[in-house]
Amino acid sequence: MKKHFFSAILAVVLASTFAQVGWTETIYVNNTHEIAMRSGPSVQNRVVRMLPPASPVELLDTKNDWSRIRLPEGSGKVREGYVLTRFLSMVSPDELQQKGLEQENTMLKEMVETLEREKAEFTKTQKELQEKIAGLQSSYENLKTASSNYLKFKQEFDATQAALAAAQTNYQNLLQENENLRLSQKIKWFAAGAAVLLSGWALGLVTGRLQRKRRSTYRI
Repeated sequence: MKKHFFSAILAVVLASTFAQVGWTETIYVNNTHEIAMRSGPSVQNRVVRMLPPASPVELLDTKNDWSRIRLPEGSGKVREGYVLTRFLSMVSPDELQQKGLEQENTMLKEMVETLEREKAEFTKTQKELQEKIAGLQSSYENLKTASSNYLKFKQEFDATQAALAAAQTNYQNLLQENENLRLSQKIKWFAAGAAVLLSGWALGLVTGRLQRKRRSTYRI
């Protein structure tokens, strides 16, 4: 439907233009393949010639979807026929190619600008990531150092705690030995005192006997 609509518009424009000026205009075949030039404005009419792409032809008249064209054949001879209007263009292939190149160039420029923006954003993102990585690396090094110090301090604490426990055990042992020594000394002093008492008692007993013996001797 769209093709027929645009073909009809082109046909009306071309017909109006050439009806007003009264002379023919060179136009071009714009299809990418050969098109058929027929003896009449219908696909039922026979094909009189095949026209290659970009072929220049003279436009004589346009009606509905068909245009009547004239094709020079050399030696002053010409051939007339009909082609579908949608396969014709008033722009030369060079102009079409130039427009295509301009459009492609514009598109490439837009792509380059887009790539430049993306490159700038990527560079910015890469820089931010590098800064984050550097920060993480620094944090990791600090954490590793802190972990090493923690392990070192923990080992020293465990060793000190073990030494303290051993010292407390030795202290308790010394207290127990001191207590045992004091008890042993008390027992020795008690035994010595008891021996002194026994010795005094025995000495007193012997002395008493001697005195009584002497008294009995004097009486005789």
